[in-house]
Amino acid sequence: IVGKTDYELPWAKTEAEAYRADDQYVMESKMPKLNIVETQLQFGGRLAWFNTSKVPLFDSNGEVIGVLGVSNDITDLKKTEEELIQARDHLEDQVKKQTVKLQEAYDSLKESESQFRTLAENSPDLIIRVNSDLKYLYVNSTIEEILGNPPEFYIGKNIEEIGLPSKYMSYFRENYLKIFKTGEEIHDEYEFPTIKGLRFFKTSVVPEYNTKGEIETALTLTR
Repeated sequence: IVGKTDYELPWAKTEAEAYRADDQYVMESKMPKLNIVETQLQFGGRLAWFNTSKVPLFDSNGEVIGVLGVSNDITDLKKTEEELIQARDHLEDQVKKQTVKLQEAYDSLKESESQFRTLAENSPDLIIRVNSDLKYLYVNSTIEEILGNPPEFYIGKNIEEIGLPSKYMSYFRENYLKIFKTGEEIHDEYEFPTIKGLRFFKTSVVPEYNTKGEIETALTLTR
C-alpha cells in the first residue's frame, strides 16, 4: 500500500474521508488524536474494527511533516460487545414482558381479593382465613353475631390469643395444623357456645395455595 492514497485502497469512500480528516486535524492542530474507534473495509469484503491513535511527526525545525498512526484490530472485541448488547437488550425485553405479566397478575389478584371480600362481607356464613402460624388474616362481620367481637379483634392474633375455651381452641388448632400438613379438606359439625347460647355449626376448611404450589393459607366456611 506504500505510495497509495486512502482513496486507492479497498476501504469505503466514507472511511477514506474520515481517515484523511483525522490526519488533517492532527497535522493542523499539532495535537494527537487518540483512541479513534473506526471501521475498515478490507480485501475480500471483510469489515474490521480498529482502535487507532494518531500523533504528528515533526522535523528538526518543529514543523509537522506527517502523521504516525497505530491501529489495533478490535473486531473480535466489538463482536463480543455487540453480542453482550444484544443479550442485554433481550434480557431487558424479557424483564419488561415479565413485569407486565406480574402487573397483570397483581391486578387480577387485587380484583379477585376485592370480589372475595365483597362476597364474604355480604355472606351470612362465617368466613375465616388463617396463615401457617395460625394467625387470623381475615374474618368477616358474621363473627360479631356469634361471639360479640368485631372482626378487627381477631386480625393478626393467633388462635390461642382470642379467648376460646381450651377444648375448642385445641379442636380448631388441630384441624388447621392437619390442613397445613396434609392439604386434605376438613368437613365437620360441632356444637359451640355463642352469645345466644349453644348452637350447632357445619364447617368446611380448605387449603389455599400460592404460585409455588405451597399451602399458604387455610379458608374456613362455617354455617
